[in-house]
Amino acid sequence: MKRGKFFEWSLLAAVLVSVLVMVANAQSCFTHISESVLRLHVRADSDSSADQAVKLMVRDEVLKRTGGLLDGVTDRDEAAEILRENLALFEQTANETLAEHNMPYRARAVFDTEYFPTRQYGELTLPAGRYEALVVELGSAEGQNWWCVMFPTLCYTQDLVTADDGSLDYLRETLSEEEFDLVAGDAEVKTTYKFKLIEWLNDLKEQLF
Repeated sequence: MKRGKFFEWSLLAAVLVSVLVMVANAQSCFTHISESVLRLHVRADSDSSADQAVKLMVRDEVLKRTGGLLDGVTDRDEAAEILRENLALFEQTANETLAEHNMPYRARAVFDTEYFPTRQYGELTLPAGRYEALVVELGSAEGQNWWCVMFPTLCYTQDLVTADDGSLDYLRETLSEEEFDLVAGDAEVKTTYKFKLIEWLNDLKEQLF
């Protein structure tokens, strides 16, 4: 093999290896991030004004009645177990709210792994991808969704969501410095190649599979 061709193939191999390393590192970062949080997902029956309005009423009542379930919990697996044990409470709360507003359908609460788009919660920005979530489905669950983070616990003020010091401390202790900067860093960090690569990879996987 001529020296020029050998150099070209060596350069190509080095580039491919570098890309594979970046992809593997980005995926590892996302996996650790996704395994450190639990999401809440409320699906409306449809996009009608009535169904969207009652979705928010269900959200408010669910957060009001279940907001203390994870008080003092600092372990994600323990939080997941508590939520699983209280699925009936979430479902009952949603159904009572639907009945109170004379809606002709019922709710179902499940614990599942679902795809979420990139979403900002105050200082936190979680990249797009699949996360474990407590899902409250209203009726046919074909309307626009509402989602947030159940663990670590966030502060809810109507539609405004902000991360409290405890939530940030948990993530700072649980994630690596690089991972924490990706989700809680400034705007420049969140537009780095790694954050964008995570989004792109997870979007691609969702489309393909």
